[in-house]
Amino acid sequence: MKISTTIRVSEDTKGAIDELARHSGRPAIEVVAEAVERYRRESLLDQADKAYLLLRKDKKMSGSYYRELKELEGTLEDGLDEP
Repeated sequence: MKISTTIRVSEDTKGAIDELARHSGRPAIEVVAEAVERYRRESLLDQADKAYLLLRKDKKMSGSYYRELKELEGTLEDGLDEP
């Protein structure tokens, strides 16, 4: 079993967690863990999106990036079956 800890949240947040747990039939700790994991993934994708937009704005860097992608295009065509 994983070790748990206590955090402070507002009454509104606690109410929302309890409601989600009640409706899903899952423990509040699972509801919170899933919500944090979803937010972590969303944040990671948002950061990647922002980085890609910056890359696209920089013509020199984006050109270099696309040239490198072009060079790598056929590298997996080695005739071996994928596992």
